[in-house]
Amino acid sequence: MMRCFLIAAAVIAAPTIGFAQDVTELSADQLTDLAVEVTEAGDGDRLVELMREMRSRGMHFFATAAGPLCEQEAPRLEVFESHWAHWGRVNESFGLFARLAAAEQEICACPRSVVTFEQFTQAVIGKAPAEVGPDDVVPLRRFAQEAGRDARAIYADFYGTACRED
Repeated sequence: MMRCFLIAAAVIAAPTIGFAQDVTELSADQLTDLAVEVTEAGDGDRLVELMREMRSRGMHFFATAAGPLCEQEAPRLEVFESHWAHWGRVNESFGLFARLAAAEQEICACPRSVVTFEQFTQAVIGKAPAEVGPDDVVPLRRFAQEAGRDARAIYADFYGTACRED
């Protein structure tokens, strides 16, 4: 009889063992696995706690086929390969555009998850990425120079007041 009781107690307690752990002591893989379990269980409070810990570690919450949303980069189009700095500056411009979009839409998620590269090229040069030609590289690069300081300040102000938890 006692053995049945112990087995029943173990079965009931097994799913909650991860919940009892201090999230700061979990490895990144354990934290990710637990976040999936908590999401599936519908425990919103615990998920928020886990997501805060993941954010403090610089971890990503969701991934796409192309990788984590926060790591989305400008595609390495052939037109950017004519000079080593083209892609880097265009990627920086895309990141700044994403920050402005996140601040404008008041979204605290990773800025690069808010917009696509196509939205960026459409807004700056009125073309889809597949249509970008050599004459379009300079305007795409220029966005970082022209909007850079303002975009950084706008996003920092928005994030500092709306998203940061002190």
